[in-house]
Amino acid sequence: MTLLDRLLVPVALLLAACTPPPDFESARQPPGPGSFPPIRPLDEVVAAGNPPSLTETDAAALRSRAAVLQARAAALPASATDPETRARLDAAITACTP
Repeated sequence: MTLLDRLLVPVALLLAACTPPPDFESARQPPGPGSFPPIRPLDEVVAAGNPPSLTETDAAALRSRAAVLQARAAALPASATDPETRARLDAAITACTP
C-alpha cells in the first residue's frame, strides 16, 4: 500500500461519515393530492382530441421511407445461418424435443 492509499482511505471514510443518512421514510409516503392527472371518461377524452391529419407531403415521405425499408429488407440474406450451423441447430432441437 502506498502512502497515497494510506491517506486516501481514512479521508474517504471521514467524508462518508459526514454525509447525512438517506431519508427512506419519504419514499414510503404516498404521493399527495394532485400528483396524478384526473381520471376522465373515455368519450370525453376522445371528443377533446384532434383527429389525425395526413398531408400530401407526409404521405409522400411515408411512401419514400417504406420503399427504402423494403429495399433494405430485400438486401438481407434469406437465412441468418449457414447450412452447416442450421443442421446442427435442427439436430439439437430434435434431440431436446420429447
